[in-house]
Amino acid sequence: MVTIIAITGIDGTGKTTSSKSLKIALEDQGYKVDYKHQFHSVFATIINSIKGLRLRFLSAGSSSTNASLALPSNPRSRFMKIKKYLAYCYLLLKAVQTNFHYISSKKIIIYDRFMFDDFVRFQQRYQLSANFLGVIDRLVLRPDILIMLSGDAKKTYERQVDVDSSYEGYMEKLQIHNRVMSGLKARGYNTVSIDTIKSPTADVVSTIVVAAEKVFR
Repeated sequence: MVTIIAITGIDGTGKTTSSKSLKIALEDQGYKVDYKHQFHSVFATIINSIKGLRLRFLSAGSSSTNASLALPSNPRSRFMKIKKYLAYCYLLLKAVQTNFHYISSKKIIIYDRFMFDDFVRFQQRYQLSANFLGVIDRLVLRPDILIMLSGDAKKTYERQVDVDSSYEGYMEKLQIHNRVMSGLKARGYNTVSIDTIKSPTADVVSTIVVAAEKVFR
């Protein structure tokens, strides 16, 4: 049976750096390891394409001089509802896809982000129901280890590769993420919390390897 190590955390906490370094460390020990980035999928592409469609739709409406072709008074609201619905569908489809990974020929699969990072992202953007987290929990086989990366919020905000929100928006997302992680701990997930600002990458990887070895035994 494959072992799933899921690495989660707010933007800038070093998920990708830690995940890729962990893969190398485990492979050096002789393990067959697969690396998966949760947001790289056809479902994510579909969700993101809605944004471009909405922008083109709004642009066309603003430049039109024909009253009969005028846009509805609240096109943003209409598209938000569509995107919210697609977000729910995305999470359900990803749950099914993730479960199939448990029959992998690899010994270990490292997830750079997991279903819960998707949930946090969509809950902030589209106000998904908090109760839907319970649906995900029932649908997806739990990772053997859930690594929760964190750090000083100001420093992790500055460390983001792609800063796409204000600091206030970042803090809002952090609060949602913390609530979700607290909920998962309460549900009995096998979690390991690491401050990546205080710990260098090598120490982060070593901590995860030690936790993983306990599962292997």
